[in-house]
Amino acid sequence: YDHGQYPFVLDVLYPVEGAPVGFGLLDLMRDPQIYIDKLNKIIMTNAAMGGKPRFFIKDNGAVNEEEFADWNGQDFVHVAGSLDETSIRQIGVARLDGYIVSHLVNKVEELKETSGNRDFNQGASAAGVTAASAITALQEAGNKLSRDMYKASYRAYRKICWLMIELMRQFYSEERAFRIAGRYMTYRNTGLSKKLSHPSFDIAIKAQKANPFSREGQNQMALQLFQAGFFEPKAALSAITALELMEFEGKEKVAEKIKQHLKLTEEKNDQNQSAGG
Repeated sequence: YDHGQYPFVLDVLYPVEGAPVGFGLLDLMRDPQIYIDKLNKIIMTNAAMGGKPRFFIKDNGAVNEEEFADWNGQDFVHVAGSLDETSIRQIGVARLDGYIVSHLVNKVEELKETSGNRDFNQGASAAGVTAASAITALQEAGNKLSRDMYKASYRAYRKICWLMIELMRQFYSEERAFRIAGRYMTYRNTGLSKKLSHPSFDIAIKAQKANPFSREGQNQMALQLFQAGFFEPKAALSAITALELMEFEGKEKVAEKIKQHLKLTEEKNDQNQSAGG
């Protein structure tokens, strides 16, 4: 191909420098999960051993073993001869040190941080956080790993679109028919092939639906623009200039509304001047 690139795009989660491949979530979370399972097994085994007492009994001891082992049987256990500590003794089970349980908790927290599966992502909130906007902000902050994944996929898709344009430049020498939004159109690479040098295409990949936090942010942006006087006719030119330097979703619609208000205001002023004259 003329573009000199691989004819495919690898969408890796965590890329490795100098390699086309990378790491996935399982690669990063496998080891912490293995340690969690091992620590949990140790704790559960210790709890099971401590919850079921066992005893040392001499072969020629004085205790009736069957009656002693039957906790649901008679209230009395027969003893032949004298009974002392050498006849029967409980097997002691040492309790685990507290640092083992603490280490398990730390490993669970590590797995949550690594995977981005924090408590407030599941609807839980920190102490004292009750406002809906604050909870939404915490959830959005916890989704930063997901946003990075999506952005990486968007970048990969943008590369695919770039490859498609380059293939159209090379191979679309004959007109081809396309159906877009119910309308038919024909296209060929005449406009692309006339370029002496390869232009840089500005391809923007965006999500069709915004999340609740993005909608809340857009609402706050609208209120801030209103409070700053962007919609005042006398400040329309300055507002349009400021909008050109800003970057947010729906900027073109805001600028169009400001221009419409400015035009209506100018027409109204012209009418008033004509009536006064």
